[in-house]
Amino acid sequence: MVLVYLTSHGSPEHFYSNTLTKFSNFLPHPMYPEKSGARFYVRPRSLLLHKKVEKHPSDPPYINVRLGQLLPAIGNIAYNQCLARVHFPPPSKKLDNGYYAVYEFHESPFFRLRELPLHKLSVHITDSVNEDLHLKDGPPTILVLEVKEMDEANMFTVTCVSNYANNQLFPSNTYTDFKAQLPQDLSLPGWEVAVHSIVFPDNIKVEAFANIKMKLINSEDNLIGNTDFEVNVSLGKRASLPGLITKINKTIKENSLWKHVISFAYNVKSGVVSLKFIKPLRHFRAVIEFNDVFLSVAGADDSTERIKIFEGDEDFYFPQRGSLQNYTPEGVGMVYCSIIKPNTVNDRLLKLMQILPVHSYVGGGGLRQKHLKTIYEPKEKIFHPVQEHPFKEIEFKIVKIDGSPHLWETADPDHGLIVTLLFRPIREHR
Repeated sequence: MVLVYLTSHGSPEHFYSNTLTKFSNFLPHPMYPEKSGARFYVRPRSLLLHKKVEKHPSDPPYINVRLGQLLPAIGNIAYNQCLARVHFPPPSKKLDNGYYAVYEFHESPFFRLRELPLHKLSVHITDSVNEDLHLKDGPPTILVLEVKEMDEANMFTVTCVSNYANNQLFPSNTYTDFKAQLPQDLSLPGWEVAVHSIVFPDNIKVEAFANIKMKLINSEDNLIGNTDFEVNVSLGKRASLPGLITKINKTIKENSLWKHVISFAYNVKSGVVSLKFIKPLRHFRAVIEFNDVFLSVAGADDSTERIKIFEGDEDFYFPQRGSLQNYTPEGVGMVYCSIIKPNTVNDRLLKLMQILPVHSYVGGGGLRQKHLKTIYEPKEKIFHPVQEHPFKEIEFKIVKIDGSPHLWETADPDHGLIVTLLFRPIREHR
C-alpha cells in the first residue's frame, strides 16, 4: 500500500494547462505490481479544495471527483471514472491563505486502475452534471489516494440512474420507481450488496392533495342517492392557503347540488379556516370526510375528527391557525431492490434494502421536498445476499411506510436519482 499526494500545482513543466479542478501528475517512477497477475486498485483518502467558484450558472449541490486512469465501472456510463461525490459548498476551514474545503473519506471502496505500468494520474473535478467546475485562483487542490496491489477486487460498485425523462429503454420509469440496465449480465453467488450512496437533487417537487369527500344522509342515516361528491386539489400548485381555499370553493361550485350547500372560508387576520353552510339543511345531514393533508393545512388538532356529520344549522371552525407549513410529507423512504434476498417485514417477505430519512418543507411556489444532505450515505452499511443470478436489470422502488409511492418529481428529470450499490463477497466479512 502506498499513499499518493496529487496537487494541481504539481509537474508544471509537463502539464502547463493544469487548473485547480483538472490536473495531472507524473509519479516519481513507473509502478509495476510485484506479484504476477496482480493489479493496482485505488481509493480516495482526503481532498483539500479551494471552494470559491469563479463562474457557474448556479451553485452545484455536489461535485464529482474523477480519475482518468480508472477502469470503466459497471453501470451508467455518465458516471464512469467517478472516484467520489462530495457536497458542495462544504464545511470549510479558514487558513492564512484563504478558504479550503477539507474532505475525509472513511472506508471508501477500491477502484481498479486500468493502466500498467502506472506512471501518471489525472484528476478532473466536475459539477453535479459532469460539467467543468471553474474555481477562483487560490491554494492548490490536493487529492490523497491510497494505491494498493491486489489479486482481485474484494468489492466493487454499480451506479444506476433513474433517467425517467426520455428513457426509451424504460419509458415507464419514474423518479422513485425505475429500472436500470447493466452493460452485461452479472452472476454473483456468494456475494452481498448494500446501498453505498443515493444522490438527490437539492430539492424536488412533491405531489400532495387536499381531499374532501361529501354526501347527504337522511334522519335514519340512509344515504341520499346521487349526492356523493369529491374535491381533490393539489397543494403543489397553490402558492398560499387562501389560494388553496379558493380552488376548493371553485371545484364545489362546479357541482349543481353542493354549490348550494357549503363553502369554505379563510380569515386572513385570524388565520382560521371555516366550513360554512349556505342554507340550513332540512331533513338531511351532511357527512364530510377530510384527508390528513387537508386537516393539517386547515388547522385541525388531535380532537378534530376525520369524518364529521353536520346538521347544517351552524358553521364549523377549525381550532388552530391554518397554514401550508402545517403539512409535512412523510419523512421516511423505504428503498426496495429487485436483486436481493427478501427480508421479513412484519408478516411478509419483502426485498426491503434500506430505510432513509427524507426532510421536507412547504413554501414559495408550493410544496417542495428538501434533502438536507443531497448525498445520502449510510454510516453503517446494511448488506443483503444477492439472490438473482444472473441479472442484467436492477429495479428500485422508494415508497412510504404504508407501501404507497412517494410522488416526487424533479426540475431536471434528465439526471434523476443516482443509486450506487456496493458489492462484496460474503465469505470475507463473516
